[in-house]
Amino acid sequence: MWHRGRSRPKSSKPEDNTVELSRNQFDPRLFRIAAIIIAAVDCLANLYVLLALLLSKNSRASNVNVFITHQTILDLATCAFLFLSLVINPDTGTNYSLALFMCWFFKSFAVSVSVGNASVGGLMVITIERYVKIVHSVAYRNRYRPWMTRVGIRG
Repeated sequence: MWHRGRSRPKSSKPEDNTVELSRNQFDPRLFRIAAIIIAAVDCLANLYVLLALLLSKNSRASNVNVFITHQTILDLATCAFLFLSLVINPDTGTNYSLALFMCWFFKSFAVSVSVGNASVGGLMVITIERYVKIVHSVAYRNRYRPWMTRVGIRG
């Protein structure tokens, strides 16, 4: 029986962790396949939403619809670049300069991350605009101008 304050004696035989490591290994192929499927489904969903917004008769009636259309375009670009980054392989028979460009542009995920960050910024603009319109409705009605929507989209 072990008492408080005493440690167990160390056994002389080393522990075998190989079984535990093989159960916890990560297969990158499964992650890649799942990411490609998610990016493809996300592209189709955003394309469907964008078409619905563009074909709607009153989609440009309010500035919220303009913000949501812009947000959908950013999300579509993000998942399209993510899909291309996962599918394109610059090692297959391309010259050096094209392979280098493809590696910098797609394999670094720089474009998809940049567009994703712009998408987060767009969500922040929508959130701030909705907050000001709801909480400070009188000031919003008196001071809002259409150029503010264009600045929010381009900013």
